[in-house]
Amino acid sequence: MESRSCNYFVFIALMMLFSVTNCYASCDENYANKIAGVVQKEKEKLSEYTITQIPTSVVVAQNMLESECGSSKAAKRKLNYYGLTAKSGKLMRFKSLEHSTQYYLRNISTHKAYKDVRRKIENGASYRNIVKSLSRRYAEDREYAEKIIDLVDMYDLQRFDETQLRIASRNWWVKNPLNI
Repeated sequence: MESRSCNYFVFIALMMLFSVTNCYASCDENYANKIAGVVQKEKEKLSEYTITQIPTSVVVAQNMLESECGSSKAAKRKLNYYGLTAKSGKLMRFKSLEHSTQYYLRNISTHKAYKDVRRKIENGASYRNIVKSLSRRYAEDREYAEKIIDLVDMYDLQRFDETQLRIASRNWWVKNPLNI
């Protein structure tokens, strides 16, 4: 009886892994790199205006999930890569990937619904805790946080956070040459 339940558990775990992997089979390193580059460039443009810096890994994973790695109807037809909706509930239309990313970053940085997310970021919470807090407001899917975390882990997206930290610290030094 014990081996049967153990086999069942292994089967379920493998099915879950396959479903996540299969769902993002169209994603690859090139897509993740492209999106990370756009996110980091838009963060730099908005650095004077945004309150918080959500980890790039989280933004890239959300893009991958929401846009099905750029292949969803919303991404193709409306250039909406983050599943962003207007107050009416309809998907928003954007001019470009950059415009969609910029709107997403401003929304997370300023909308009152994400106050808890910003607080976690400012207090140095792990990306996992940030994602869990974000998923409560961002998506109706109860498994949203786990899907984002799985993508961050599967594609090693945290490497982009380290890059962002190096860029941020270098910019800080340029702006504050006396290290004040």
